[in-house]
Amino acid sequence: MPCGSETVGELFWNQNIEWCCVDRLSRQGLPYKWLTVLKRGGKATNQGMAETIVKFVQRTFSMNIPNFHDGHFDGLRIGPSKLVSFFLRTQDGKAFTLLLQEVDALILSEFKQGNIVLDLVFRSAGSLTRSDMAELYSVDASARQAEDLLKAKREQGFQLLEINASYGAHGLVLFRTLELRPSSPD
Repeated sequence: MPCGSETVGELFWNQNIEWCCVDRLSRQGLPYKWLTVLKRGGKATNQGMAETIVKFVQRTFSMNIPNFHDGHFDGLRIGPSKLVSFFLRTQDGKAFTLLLQEVDALILSEFKQGNIVLDLVFRSAGSLTRSDMAELYSVDASARQAEDLLKAKREQGFQLLEINASYGAHGLVLFRTLELRPSSPD
């Protein structure tokens, strides 16, 4: 749904919103307003392949996350102290390490050689769902256990990374904090 001539940058700053690139509704069917924009801070337009489709979620951190659409998910390392490192490259080859700290749960599937990222969606504690808990902890979404987990994880301030793939690995990671570092492409 194009937004006419709204200035996306004004909406971003006035609403305390963090933009996250997506091209479809969340698997959980959460009610997000869709906007078509050329870039953050630009005029909302409808310009074919140049457009980027975004949804808004409450800001969960203050760093700028590069656009990883059509980039690569090269691998991960599960380290000590609940630290998980994701090795990512943008479409133009810039390499980054995404460090997720205090990881409580992680589920990834269909890991393949040459994983291509569709999008990375970061969600705050308030955006967690029973479906997330069901997938992460292998419980029934309608069970009391899913509701108890949801309440506990929200109260503890956990965030969620949803990895969606054009090809290969996809999944969810429940974590407390993150850091993004530039790295060398190997």
